[in-house]
Amino acid sequence: YTLSCAKAGRKVLAVEALDRNMQHICASVMEGGLQDNVYLVHNAISNENTVVNLGVDKSNMGGTFVDVDSKHIKELKLGRAQGTYGQVHTITMDDLLQLPIIKHFKKVFIKMDVEGFEARAVEKAKEFFKHIKVVGFIMEWEFHRGQPTADKIIKFMTALNFKPHACNINKTPVDLSNSAKWGYDVLWLPS
Repeated sequence: YTLSCAKAGRKVLAVEALDRNMQHICASVMEGGLQDNVYLVHNAISNENTVVNLGVDKSNMGGTFVDVDSKHIKELKLGRAQGTYGQVHTITMDDLLQLPIIKHFKKVFIKMDVEGFEARAVEKAKEFFKHIKVVGFIMEWEFHRGQPTADKIIKFMTALNFKPHACNINKTPVDLSNSAKWGYDVLWLPS
């Protein structure tokens, strides 16, 4: 998403935990001449400032996950979760407001795929949502189906007057009372 949005002329603030991915993104940004449109932050998003281990999905580098209370994530990865990529510092979404470049992001669309850590990521995002107009938020949902994290995310997003929709061309609203049946991703739109 970072490169395609930047190529379309949009400013992009990408937060990436894995240093290998940061290197690939940097090289692609340079190769594509997109330096004026992409801002990169090398951290994991969490609900606190700390240091965490990054778990390995042996068949998908994009499946890297924050290895904190991650038993459920490892089970869903069906044996693919093996080892660690090392450690990374975490920041909160609210911390992003302190970045000088945030002035370029008064109205934003968020794409978040943090392999089951979404509930912790939004836990410290109240100020972010208060100061930045979020026009949409695509969030990976597969790790939250039937989990307590689903209720936490739903409570947070609905308190901000966002409603869940399917990630399809029609943006079909989904049933709030049946989040265990939602798709792989969910699109939150302001009401």
